Amino acid sequence: MMEQYLYKFHFNGSVHLGREEGRNVLQSSDMQLRSDTLFAALCVEAARSDDNILNRLIGEAEAGRLLVSDGLPFRDRELFLPKPMLLRREGTVPMESKQRKQLKKIPYIPLSKWNGYLAFLQGAKPLDQGFADTCKDLYFPDERTCAAVRGKEDPDPYLVNSIRFNVNCGLYVLLAFETEELRIEVESLLESLSVSGVGGKRSMGFGTFRLERCGALADVCPSLYKGITKEGAEHWITLNTSFPTDGELEEVIPTAAYALCRRGGFVDGMGYKKRTIYAFAAGSCFEKRFSGEVANVAPEGCRPAYRLLKPIFLGVDV
Repeated sequence: MMEQYLYKFHFNGSVHLGREEGRNVLQSSDMQLRSDTLFAALCVEAARSDDNILNRLIGEAEAGRLLVSDGLPFRDRELFLPKPMLLRREGTVPMESKQRKQLKKIPYIPLSKWNGYLAFLQGAKPLDQGFADTCKDLYFPDERTCAAVRGKEDPDPYLVNSIRFNVNCGLYVLLAFETEELRIEVESLLESLSVSGVGGKRSMGFGTFRLERCGALADVCPSLYKGITKEGAEHWITLNTSFPTDGELEEVIPTAAYALCRRGGFVDGMGYKKRTIYAFAAGSCFEKRFSGEVANVAPEGCRPAYRLLKPIFLGVDV
């Protein structure tokens, strides 16, 4: 049986998380730490330690005995969930045009307001006043000018955009393990990763963090645990970056509401680019669950590079 655990990343300074738009990756940054990026970073830490640990980590993920959520924001004790891509039902409570525009800009919903938001989607009640402000002040932008010599006599300046989280804000991650041994091993890799950092420009000190082990999700956040372990639901919302296997795709697409995100980039330390693929973004909604896959995205003939695309679902009835 899978057990879910909650971890918080308290960043020591700036972090650069590229938007994966395919261009100007250094000149754009947000607070999306996608699950496949985090898994790849754990694989790098494992490879630095022991190839046996790396192979075991990949094997456990392929077998579905290890699941990783996206890095999602928190403020103090408040956890945020990705805004579900569900359409609002026709109801008796109208929504003002201004509020509709504000709602489009909100990427996350506070867990304390989650049930109220689901009621709003059902048309049963309006949104609370000030709901659009719930995601404000989680972080602020940090732009720096850097210089690269690149074999030239004069330095070549360039901009790096990053973010800094405000006090008591950061990202949390949910990990699900089938065994206690695996949990201990992955937590050791997380501790190592906290020193190495996540995201880009780690050589400049970006992305390091203090890891907080919050404990079993059932104990620290029972309401979220209940949704993740729900057996039957009308809709299943993804909490991570995921994609079905070829055999599952045709079954889940017809009734799904989803957004696709581009996944590309270079293999850490190898100097070659991963194959660009597209996956479902967190917040995508499905009427049927799928198991997903661990995809090898390395070019043919190169050392394998893996993307973990197995979903963590949150069940809701809307």
